[in-house]
Amino acid sequence: MKNLLKPLCIFAVLAFVSCKTTIPEPKTTLNFETEDNISVVVNTNFTHVIVVSVEKPDGATVISCEGALPAGVTFIDKGEEVAVISGRTAETGDFPLILKAVNNKVEKIQNFTLKITPLPTVITFISSNSAIAAMDYEFSFTVRTSVQNGVGNTTLSCESSLPAGVTFVDNGNTTATLSGTIAEQNTFPLVFKAMNNGVEAMQNFTLISKEIPPPTAYYQTYSGTPWVNEQHNPNGAQEIPGKVMLAFFDVGGEEITWHDNDNAHTGGFRTESNVDTKLTNASDGDRPTTVQPNPPTVSVGMPYLGWTNTGEWVCLTVDVYQTGTYEVYLFYSENGNNGTVSVAFDGQSVLTSPPLPTTSYYHQWYEYKIGEVSLNRGRQVLKFTETNVQGNNYASLRFVLK
Repeated sequence: MKNLLKPLCIFAVLAFVSCKTTIPEPKTTLNFETEDNISVVVNTNFTHVIVVSVEKPDGATVISCEGALPAGVTFIDKGEEVAVISGRTAETGDFPLILKAVNNKVEKIQNFTLKITPLPTVITFISSNSAIAAMDYEFSFTVRTSVQNGVGNTTLSCESSLPAGVTFVDNGNTTATLSGTIAEQNTFPLVFKAMNNGVEAMQNFTLISKEIPPPTAYYQTYSGTPWVNEQHNPNGAQEIPGKVMLAFFDVGGEEITWHDNDNAHTGGFRTESNVDTKLTNASDGDRPTTVQPNPPTVSVGMPYLGWTNTGEWVCLTVDVYQTGTYEVYLFYSENGNNGTVSVAFDGQSVLTSPPLPTTSYYHQWYEYKIGEVSLNRGRQVLKFTETNVQGNNYASLRFVLK
């Protein structure tokens, strides 16, 4: 019996020793260290890096992606616990994906969402932020917006109380019409709002009602009309005292509101007539002269009459608000031609300039006092004539009440 128990005891001891020496190593663990969603804009290149941390790895970690990727997007396992989702797609929406990392037969899952959003909607008011309405006369002003990446219709509204007799109508095509008749002289601050796709844009707008000077007898027989342009000249008639832009000549046609010596337009501004007009630009090097103190600014986009010749003329509707004597300053450029110009009101010549000092370069501008005129209050016709010139450029006449 003793001999039988001895082997059993030895086996028990060996088994006990064996149990103590086979404790398993700690298990491999994996974790996704990057966010579980990203949002990118449609048709935009993007790259998203996925990082996995691994403790107690055994060999390489494999990262995979399950689920439908949008067209143009790829998933690549870069190795070393890094993967990349990248590309550019025209699809929009939420794309649910399952990211899986495996090492040593241990798996880690991350539910991941790729969000492709539409391009942001951008709304911009492109019409002027002010308008002048002649008191007791019907007026109309078009509010215009530009909408990029819009969804559906753009709605326009006026957030302020309108003056009596004035309406604001959304035209349904990214424009609205402000119109009516105002019976009082006043300034009305308004706020316009445009909305599309949950995005809104606001514009602070000033509506000015003015009692315009009465038209003279001569003007009442005149068949021209003020040139109105929302970007350059939204109010039509120009005002004295003030600056009269010569390229804003009236609408009416040859021998009515303008005369040009040839049958072709040059310059690219106001192409509806043969009058040669242009906007200043950086490539031409337009600049003020350095010989005059405090020279007027020559900004990019300033309109002017160009390629002028003797005998050419333009007519402009002007509102003279105050009777009196005015100093007249011409803003021009030339290249040694020393030309002369004349100014008439309601068919009567009131001023002929002396020979103009040279500015030495066609795009070097100078303001020069060409004389003085006495004017009566009223809406009138200003006629500007090039009396002895060859190629000069003329931008404006500035009238200063003495």
